[in-house]
Amino acid sequence: MVFISLQDSNIMSEKFSKSIIGIYIKPKTKEQVNNLKQKVEKEFQEYKTKTFYELYLNKYMNLDTSKKLLIFIMAFIVIFSSINISSSICMLILENKNKIAIFKSIGMNNSSLKIIFILIALVLSSTSCIIGIIIGNYITINIEHLINMIDIIINTTLKIFGADNMELLNSDYYISEFNIKISTKFSLIILLSYTLISVTITLIPLNIISKLKEKEIL
Repeated sequence: MVFISLQDSNIMSEKFSKSIIGIYIKPKTKEQVNNLKQKVEKEFQEYKTKTFYELYLNKYMNLDTSKKLLIFIMAFIVIFSSINISSSICMLILENKNKIAIFKSIGMNNSSLKIIFILIALVLSSTSCIIGIIIGNYITINIEHLINMIDIIINTTLKIFGADNMELLNSDYYISEFNIKISTKFSLIILLSYTLISVTITLIPLNIISKLKEKEIL
């Protein structure tokens, strides 16, 4: 395909110009594309004008549905991870009930003890989430290199056993490169949401502290 400027478009015959299927541009937003489409429609009313999004609407809808499904799955992962932290705090309380009884016997009240375990849950949840975000972003940025490494390992293994080579992501049928955008705002939302959910769920097993009687334990 050959692209020429609109000023030179008169060098083409009407029959040949109908074979042109599109104009490649680099707009920043979808609104700019729609505005440009309206201008083109005014200038070339005898032609039907469609954006790339309109031509491949079904594919975009599938991608949007997949994105929402991934967010839904990620939300479940966050909830289950928070429950794991809650159960860990519960086990920590039961394992240290003798120490809790000693603290109670020297005058520490239930509220102070609960604050200690809330801080523990806060540190655990925030630290684990930060580590997860760092690892996740690193994998996302280097996903092409990681896939190529896996591809090399698989093909080397297949070569040892005399099998044919394979390609994990064949650009003829799928994609040739990944467009990656790391959102700091989204990462902060995940961090705050996960920490808040973890601390909130941790409040449930903290009722065990109120039920512990130092006389019965000691």
